[in-house]
Amino acid sequence: MRGLDDVGDLRPRGIAVEAHADPAAVADVRRRQLRRIRRIEDTPNITLHVQTEIIEASGDDHLEQVTWRDATTGAATTHRIRHVFMMIGAMPNTEWLAGCVE
Repeated sequence: MRGLDDVGDLRPRGIAVEAHADPAAVADVRRRQLRRIRRIEDTPNITLHVQTEIIEASGDDHLEQVTWRDATTGAATTHRIRHVFMMIGAMPNTEWLAGCVE
């Protein structure tokens, strides 16, 4: 039986996916997701923006500013920013960044 971590999101291609998982496995996945979120929230040099969509990124030789829209209010704001990390889904593959990010 495949766990929830093994099931890709196929919905954008119009395919319905049903994952049958042991309730204990589902609870374990949820606990791990919450630990990751707390770790991100507790990191002082990271600002977490949930329910947002990047609608514009611009700059000359590098990223200089980003505009995002708050999905709950519809408000768009532009910020001078040089780096963006997007986490889509619950299991980011960031091992290759070890030692590169403080």
